[in-house]
Amino acid sequence: MTPSGVAVVSGPVNGGKGQIFGSPIEDLSKRGFTMEEFFLEGTAVSYAATKGSDLGLDGLWDVEPADEAAYKTRAYVVRPADSAKFNGIVLVNWQNVTIGADFGMPDVEQLERGYTWVGITTQRVAHEGQPSLAEDMPATIGLCEWDPERYGSLHHPGDAFSYDIFSQGARPCAKALPPAPTCSGDSRHAYSSPPVVPSRRCVSVPTSTSAIRRTVSSTVSFSRSTGACVLRLQTCRS
Repeated sequence: MTPSGVAVVSGPVNGGKGQIFGSPIEDLSKRGFTMEEFFLEGTAVSYAATKGSDLGLDGLWDVEPADEAAYKTRAYVVRPADSAKFNGIVLVNWQNVTIGADFGMPDVEQLERGYTWVGITTQRVAHEGQPSLAEDMPATIGLCEWDPERYGSLHHPGDAFSYDIFSQGARPCAKALPPAPTCSGDSRHAYSSPPVVPSRRCVSVPTSTSAIRRTVSSTVSFSRSTGACVLRLQTCRS
C-alpha cells in the first residue's frame, strides 16, 4: 500500500465561464486580495476499520489504509495581494456539501487579519451533484456539469477517499507559503477548519488522516460544542 502523499498542484485555472464556482461575488481585488483556483490530483487512500473494531457513531475510529484510487479535484485560494500583509497563517477549509453543492468562503474578519484562505473541494457531491432528496429539495448539479470546459476533467472516487484527498491537498499549503514578515526564521503555519462538516465526519478526521503527521508536525482538536474541527499543520526550516 502506497502511503498517503501530496497532491500535485496545477494552475492557476482559467477558462470556461471565467468564474470560480462558489467564490465571493465581490471583487476582492478592491480590498487588496488575490483570488485564484488550482487543480489538485493524485492517488488517494481510503480507510477501513481495523480487525475487531467498527465505525461507531462517535467518529472515533481505529482505521487502517484500505484501497487506492486516482482523483482530481480543485481548490481556490484567497490571499493578500501584498505579501507584506500576510500574517503567516493559512486556513484550509473542508468545503461543505450540505446544500448539494460546493460551498465555503472566507469571512471579512479572516481577510482583514491577513490570513490566506484555501477551500478544498473534498466530497463527491461537489463534483457530480445530487438527486432530489425530498419534495422541497431540488436536484443539484456538480462542478463538472456547471462548467464542463473548466471542470470537466475533475473526477472523484467516492467519499471514502475524502479524508486523504483533504490531507493531500492541505500539505502543499504549508510547504508553499512565503515566510511571514513577523516570523523569526522560516516558519509557516496552516490551519484546517471545516466548521460545518457533519460532526461524525469531522470528528473522524484525526484518526483517518493520522498519516499526515509523517509529513508535517500537526495537532488536531475537535469541539463537540461548536462542531469545529481544527487541524494545525506547521513546518519550520532553519
